[in-house]
Amino acid sequence: MDSPALNTQVMIGAVVERASSTDPLVLLEAAGAYAGLTGTAAEAMVDRSVQIAREVGLSWTEDRRSRDLRRAGHHR
Repeated sequence: MDSPALNTQVMIGAVVERASSTDPLVLLEAAGAYAGLTGTAAEAMVDRSVQIAREVGLSWTEDRRSRDLRRAGHHR
């Protein structure tokens, strides 16, 4: 799922830059750290969307559906 906002090649470039090494183990460690950062950012985005939904009065059932979708995304 690449788009201008989420481009795999750009992310790979960021990992290579962060690692500042061509050693595969260093690259793997940098990729893991980058994945953690992007995962945290994605969680914050979903949490903010849930907060907005609550502010406009969506019900608990609708909120639960969004949380189920978030959990499903983690298992892909």
